[in-house]
Amino acid sequence: MKHILYPIPIAFMCTFYILTYSMAVHASGWNDDNPLVNNLYYTDFLGKINDILGLGVLHTTLESPRYDADESEEETLAYAAETSNGAHIIFYVKNGVTYEVAAFFRQGNQMAQQGAAEVIMSACLAAGMTVDEFNSLYKLKPWKENTMVGEAFCKKSGKLIRIVTLRHKNGYIGVGIFASRS
Repeated sequence: MKHILYPIPIAFMCTFYILTYSMAVHASGWNDDNPLVNNLYYTDFLGKINDILGLGVLHTTLESPRYDADESEEETLAYAAETSNGAHIIFYVKNGVTYEVAAFFRQGNQMAQQGAAEVIMSACLAAGMTVDEFNSLYKLKPWKENTMVGEAFCKKSGKLIRIVTLRHKNGYIGVGIFASRS
């Protein structure tokens, strides 16, 4: 008897990966009472990110995010978007303000990796970090299997910003930033 193997849908794989990533982020110090930027609505924060992406120095554009019911939970809403170079971006929003920005891409896809990095950098700058603070954020240290964590203090906001990267065995990489409990 001949068996036919059906490929697992990409959406399912991404959802499974995002769930694994979310568990790592929450365990590493995510604070649902500490937005990336106080009193700056999600749409205004997104506008700042797009302004930075549009300066002509970076090579990524971000499509308009759409509500993602599958990633949303209780009071935290998720808005998903794709970059022009293939990265999947999710903004986690609570009470109208952004608490986390996450980027996902397939390992080995250099264009998507560039898009993810440029969106994460733009989000950090939009949150008030300087370029030096952003660069020190990437002094990553191993935390758990396949997970690295970095952090830097943002003087402008007075917040400890944390970055978590997770390399999943299915070939996806996730990178997310959030304000930590410190």
